[in-house]
Amino acid sequence: MLSRLLLGVGASVAGSLGHSLGMTLQKRAHMQHEAASPGRPLWKDRQWQLGLLLYLFSSTAPPTIALSMLPVFVAAPLAAVGLVANAVFARYILDSTFARTDAMGTFLVTMGSCCVALFGAIDEPPLSLGQLLRLYKRPAYVLFFSVYALLVAVLIVAEVGWRRRYARASEAAGSAMPPNVLLGSVGAPRGVGHVEAEPLLRT
Repeated sequence: MLSRLLLGVGASVAGSLGHSLGMTLQKRAHMQHEAASPGRPLWKDRQWQLGLLLYLFSSTAPPTIALSMLPVFVAAPLAAVGLVANAVFARYILDSTFARTDAMGTFLVTMGSCCVALFGAIDEPPLSLGQLLRLYKRPAYVLFFSVYALLVAVLIVAEVGWRRRYARASEAAGSAMPPNVLLGSVGAPRGVGHVEAEPLLRT
């Protein structure tokens, strides 16, 4: 049972990694094609072809193997590994920025996927609707769900407030600058957005 579970988890993770790597290679091929040879057909690029083949293979074979060995509620959250792979491949293949918040989010996604894979595959008998309702009415579950809902509401309110404060700060910073500095318009005072014209003929 454990070996079958580990094999299914490995197939799911490998599929997510290959899926993300294929898309990243295609993205880099697009970037290089636009910079170097925009007239050449993109589908003839070897890197783009490799990315497409890797994407198609990783989207078919590994998920099929994983679903044959894992329950759906275990295989589905493991697809979140692709988010981690996208961040890592974008950083080292596409030279994208990888901030501290990206690292924190990547770590949380990884830990969540590992917890689901380790503790999600539990054999339990199917429950009827009445049994589920009795479980939902337990004080422990009511307390857990209440705290969870309150935490989600607080995070949503904090996010909305932060976005509004950021928008007001951006508008205030933009309106505080003189128009001649923002636009470089004619008539700006010397030393502020002013470029002295050089004469064409020197005497």
